[in-house]
Amino acid sequence: MESSNVGRTLGDYSIPSSQRAASPELGQQDFLKIMVEQMRNQNPLEPQDNSEFFNQIAQFQQLDAMTQISEAIATLVETSGLANSSALIGRNVTAEVPQSADPETGFPRPDKTVSGIVERVTFDENGSVLHVNGISIPASTVVEITDPTGEGAQSLTAADITSLILDELAKAGVFGTGETVV
Repeated sequence: MESSNVGRTLGDYSIPSSQRAASPELGQQDFLKIMVEQMRNQNPLEPQDNSEFFNQIAQFQQLDAMTQISEAIATLVETSGLANSSALIGRNVTAEVPQSADPETGFPRPDKTVSGIVERVTFDENGSVLHVNGISIPASTVVEITDPTGEGAQSLTAADITSLILDELAKAGVFGTGETVV
């Protein structure tokens, strides 16, 4: 029975299997190896234009930079989501939490309305999770936020918050006597 070469690539022949990338994503090293192989195997009578190689390198660097920017933005969004959700601690929230389908009929059940004061906030692969009355609620399901005191939200600047934190740390004895807190 003959072996077919259909579906095989240059890398299947030129790169030993021990050096092949295990992941489906190509990295910068993989790209450079492919480029070197292209240069080695080009027709000497019709060499490729150097500008084409430089364009390929520039395009790969742009793609790599965009990937890094995308990852940084995703991290920033996650951090921002946690910061925004942490501002809900001590606030009264109402959420419409989706329910799983009825196991007997398979029909969807109505959303469950959960209300209460946010006790803490955690973060998982799905985003911010609020903990209200012992129930974990995805922050994305919140439909109403109110101040439980009825006094309205108090605006605090970063300096106000820093001052409050330092005061609480000083009260707790974190700073030794005679130390000045700026």
